[in-house]
Amino acid sequence: MFSGNNGQAIITCQANGAVVARHAVKVVGDAAGLMDVSQATTDTDEVIGFAMESAADNATLRVCVSGPCEAIANETLTAGTHGILTSAADGELKPYA
Repeated sequence: MFSGNNGQAIITCQANGAVVARHAVKVVGDAAGLMDVSQATTDTDEVIGFAMESAADNATLRVCVSGPCEAIANETLTAGTHGILTSAADGELKPYA
């Protein structure tokens, strides 16, 4: 793990399937000493962070697990109105229902 800009905590993982940059990811196992992650697909997935770049299956990628990071929203989000966010079916963020 290393620190990125603005106090981010970033880890290197391996993609299990294609992962799109700035989408939520979840742990699905381990591979060659790295966490194996795939793009989150439901609001019940245990999201560990957000992909900092896109990656093909079995490629390595950086995941922001703490601190400020960029993410893609599934719908309009208004500051101060959504207490909790979760993953939509495509790994984008949406308000938790």
